[in-house]
Amino acid sequence: AGWRDIPNRLKRYYFSFTMVMPTQQGLEAVFGMLMKSQFSESNYETATVKTACSLIEATSTLRNKITKNLLPSPQKFHYHFSMREIAKVFQGILEVSSNTAAKTIQTSKEGINSNQYLILLWRHECMRSFHDKLVSHEDRQIFMETLDSVTLEKFKEILPEDEAVWKQEWLFCNFLRKSKKNPAGEIVEQAPMIYEAAESNDSLQKLCAEKLEEYNSLQQKKVMDLVLFEEAVKNLLKISRILQLQRGSALLIGIGGSGKQSLARLAAFIQRQELGLIKTDTDENFLNSIKDLCDILGAPERKQTTLIISEGDIKQESIYEHINSFLATGEITDLKRSPIEKDRLVGNIKELYLKEAPTKEDISSRAIYQWLVGRIRDALHIVLSVSPASYKFTEKHRLFPAIFSTCQYVWFLPWSEEALVNVARGLVTSYNVDCPPEVTEKLVKHLGHTHISIQEVCENYLQRMKRRVYITPRTFLMFIHCFGQEYTRRRTSQQENEGKIKLGIEKMDEASVGLDKIKQDISKETAKFTELKDKVDKKMVELGECQSVTTKENEKVEKKLDEVKKTR
Repeated sequence: AGWRDIPNRLKRYYFSFTMVMPTQQGLEAVFGMLMKSQFSESNYETATVKTACSLIEATSTLRNKITKNLLPSPQKFHYHFSMREIAKVFQGILEVSSNTAAKTIQTSKEGINSNQYLILLWRHECMRSFHDKLVSHEDRQIFMETLDSVTLEKFKEILPEDEAVWKQEWLFCNFLRKSKKNPAGEIVEQAPMIYEAAESNDSLQKLCAEKLEEYNSLQQKKVMDLVLFEEAVKNLLKISRILQLQRGSALLIGIGGSGKQSLARLAAFIQRQELGLIKTDTDENFLNSIKDLCDILGAPERKQTTLIISEGDIKQESIYEHINSFLATGEITDLKRSPIEKDRLVGNIKELYLKEAPTKEDISSRAIYQWLVGRIRDALHIVLSVSPASYKFTEKHRLFPAIFSTCQYVWFLPWSEEALVNVARGLVTSYNVDCPPEVTEKLVKHLGHTHISIQEVCENYLQRMKRRVYITPRTFLMFIHCFGQEYTRRRTSQQENEGKIKLGIEKMDEASVGLDKIKQDISKETAKFTELKDKVDKKMVELGECQSVTTKENEKVEKKLDEVKKTR
């Protein structure tokens, strides 16, 4: 790998050759042959063929200008634009023409002919090869201005009259077509994977949301709850485009919480690729896992496989050396196979080699094994997720050059305020915030603005104190999560207190109703008591009258007794 330098005592026996960038004639000789073989006059119009060949000069001019304007620095150490970037531009263009029928280099949009569509495709591929390597919005703005000037300089007569049409960012992908399904909803025929332009960003965002829902429906444990805002959809398309290319591997660069691995899983699902599972805890486990995976990919019945590796999962630096070696040569130096194992692999694949190999003159074991290595490289796509905040990031570029030169970059820049608001809107909605819609909208805008404000404070802190503090998307998600937890806690406490107050009011209402009933009963009993008292008083009066009569009679009797006593 890159960290094992050749000793100077050995170097002195070799001649040194410096490979410079090919001239314009050299580029036209290499890529002109490819473009002419693909865009032949028997399949395409003469004007389309002429436009396709003129793209070589335009790409070379664009590369020369951005090389002068965007120079490498310690923070931008990868700002080297070589033949690889030019080759990737035409690889994407040929991807369109090779997967579509003749004379279909055009869009469904009205007012765009084949030549104009080809130029828009070229602009898109230039953005994917050059634009995606840039680390800041300022550098990307410089590139877009350069791309617009080169486009206007080289294709002024072909471009649409409306400048906004060709200056807007056209998005291409290969999953726009829909599969045929029977009435029961089962897929009868898979949709063809045709690389073409999307009709609109809104329709594409809706389609990606459908793909996400389809992915989650097939997952039992790892369900991804993603908010596919505009920037996330663009990053998804970038990863998907890399995985669809032959030997396409991606280097996802972004700070934690940017959604790199989640979007990579979704892109692999969209491209109908399997996710490879390997162990990265130790060097020995990694070699055994990658060995088993290569045996599967070398078999006659194989599937395109995506291997997603995060730098946090890599515990030993030697694993980077193995990845670097595989990307550079297709083999891993420390993955030693015995002659018996090689003979077994060659024997299993020999029949397939005789059917599919482009040249069958050499049927030696060495030739078949080299063809098998290429077959494995074609089937395995490595997606490496790294963070630029790591202090070893620039050191890895020096130690493992194949990782940074072979993989295509997808640089996850800090989320814009619009993206933050969209994410906040989706998360806040999940917490069932009880307020009017206009208040909710103000809340999510405030959350996004708060994160942007803290980022600005961190930049000022860096300028003043020369110390960097990273405010990542994961920090924003934690911020919203903490807000949701606190809101839920206070809302629950408020609901509990509200429930207690309602229960107290209900008890008071019940007591009030009971008191009224008691009062009614008391009033009824009072009426009865009054009536009974009147009766008792009447009886008492009658009794008093009777008593007075009795007293009189007693007096009469006593008189009679006195008279009787006197007579005796």
